[in-house]
Amino acid sequence: MFDLDFKGEKASDYGIKVAYRPNIPAPEKNFEIITIPGRDGSLIVSDNTYSDIQIEPEMNFIISPESWGVKFRQIKQWLQGSGKLKFSDDASVFYKCKNVNIGVVERRIKESGEFTPVFLCDPFTYIESGTLEYNAQDLKLNPYDISKPVYKITGEGVCTLTVNGNEMTANVGQNLTIDTDLMIAYREDGILQNTAVTGEYENMYLKAGENEINISNGFELKIIPNWRCL
Repeated sequence: MFDLDFKGEKASDYGIKVAYRPNIPAPEKNFEIITIPGRDGSLIVSDNTYSDIQIEPEMNFIISPESWGVKFRQIKQWLQGSGKLKFSDDASVFYKCKNVNIGVVERRIKESGEFTPVFLCDPFTYIESGTLEYNAQDLKLNPYDISKPVYKITGEGVCTLTVNGNEMTANVGQNLTIDTDLMIAYREDGILQNTAVTGEYENMYLKAGENEINISNGFELKIIPNWRCL
C-alpha cells in the first residue's frame, strides 16, 4: 500500500490512507527579466537559486463517529512543524519540509474525514544515503547537484580544511563540526564555535562531479555530504 512518512511516522500508523500519489512539482529557478531601452527582447538575470515547492497529497480516514474528534486532534499534532517527508514508492530520497498546512478536513459522512495537507518543501530532493558519514576519499565524486556538507573534525590545534583549492582554517579543541548549510561551527556538546573558523562556508560546498578534499595531518575528517538533486 502506498504510504507517506513525515518526521519518522507513517500515515498508516494513524489509520490514514493516501488516496493518490501526489504530483511532485519541479522547482522553478528564480530570475529577473530586464528590459533595456533600444534593445530587442529582454535579458534574464538569475542568481541560480530555486523557489520552494508544495506537495499536496490527498488523504482520508474512516473511524467511528465518537472517535472522529480524537483522530482529528492526532492528525493536527502529527502534521505540524518541519521534518523529513518521504513516500513509500521512492524511499531512497526525502524532501525537507519547512511547514505543513492541513487546511479543512471535510466530513462527508459521520465516519469519514478527507483532507489535503500542503507540505512546503525545500526545492531539492535529498538522497537518504547522503545523510551518512563518509571518509574524504569516498567523496571525490559527487554524482548529484552541488551540495552543502557537514564536516566533522577530530583533533587538537589549528588545522586547514581544503576543498577544491579553497581553504578554511579551524581551531579544533578535540572536535569541531562545520555545517555549511546552516553556516555555523559547533562542538559535539552544542557549544557554538563560529569564531574558531576562518573562511567562507560557500567555498566548502561539494560541486557536481570531481572534488578534492584534504585536511592537515594529525586530524581526522568525516563528512556528511547531504547529496541532493532537483
